[in-house]
Amino acid sequence: MNNQQILQSASGLLESVRVIRNWRAMALLAVTLFASALTLTALMATQIGLLAFLGVVLGTLMLFYGLNAVGILLMADTRQVRLSPLEALMQSLLSSHRVIGIAILAVLGLLALLAVVAIALFICKIPFIGPLLYVFVLPASALALGVAIFALFAIYLPLAACAVWNGSKTLQAMGTLFALTRQRLVQIVCLELLLAILVGIAAIIISNILLPGYLTTIGLSGAILGGNAAAFMHHGGSGLGFAPANPYIITGGVGTALLFATAFVTPWLITIQGLCHIYLRELANLDQTRAGQDIASASKTLGGLAERAEKLAETAAAKAREASLNAKEKIASARNPAAAAPDAAEAPENAPTATNPDADSAAATAAAPPPAQETPEQQQAARPDKNTPEA
Repeated sequence: MNNQQILQSASGLLESVRVIRNWRAMALLAVTLFASALTLTALMATQIGLLAFLGVVLGTLMLFYGLNAVGILLMADTRQVRLSPLEALMQSLLSSHRVIGIAILAVLGLLALLAVVAIALFICKIPFIGPLLYVFVLPASALALGVAIFALFAIYLPLAACAVWNGSKTLQAMGTLFALTRQRLVQIVCLELLLAILVGIAAIIISNILLPGYLTTIGLSGAILGGNAAAFMHHGGSGLGFAPANPYIITGGVGTALLFATAFVTPWLITIQGLCHIYLRELANLDQTRAGQDIASASKTLGGLAERAEKLAETAAAKAREASLNAKEKIASARNPAAAAPDAAEAPENAPTATNPDADSAAATAAAPPPAQETPEQQQAARPDKNTPEA
């Protein structure tokens, strides 16, 4: 970053202070805070668990989409594009979920890097060569994790919403943030530090303007309207020390809340406007060739991670089905072991048998046809004659 670019960026950040004159953004932010707080307070006052939980959810959603609508409005103002608060709110309802998607993908990427480092450390447990590998694994892992965590909190989380407010899709925003991390990390961090200093100075100036005027007004109120100004200060600006029925108690509290709410939201508006300026400025200073390669590399990496996760999910589902079938088979065999076990009593039809001569002769005799019966004449002829003298 040369001197001219530094001066241009610093002057652009100084112009972020002009947001205090953007009454549309300030009104939208005030309405968002008021509606969110009112919804949360009203539903929690019912002291019903379900309604209280619903109040927390609705209040959080209203705050989330409202803040994104303010960001879209300020991004359009930074790009010198005219946009109404209603149009900004509609765009917020259609695109704010991308911020959550980018945050989830960034955290998953960090977890993947942690897994790689853990695998490398497990490899270092190998005897003999493990200690030698640890000499290189330790500094490489520390550097990679340090850069990843620093980039997560310095670029991804602060500028992810800016990328979405600028109209980028989820993967496109991830690729752009990855390119900014590789090419403009130091410059972006320096500009964010300048922005933090500017916001701190603006907060000090606003406090020095409001507090003296507020204290002076409280003193005059106690002298003119009656009551005790000290009592009013003791009750946190919720009344003028009058009786509870006095209307100044309520109106004074409402006025004090509006005053300090305005003082509170102004630094936030300056911060959002400054982040929008930083994002657009550094996006314009990117090397488009390298940026395109970085975006393609990031998209390819995210696509590979998604495909790998899908394959792992399919493998896990197949193993679950196999385990379920095995469990069912074991349950069936436990309920009916006779049906599950093979019938060892039944021999196959064509199985060979051992040879036994006696059994074979008995079988042959049983299989032979019975002898024919002799007639009485044949039996008389075959019987020897008793009257015949023996020789």
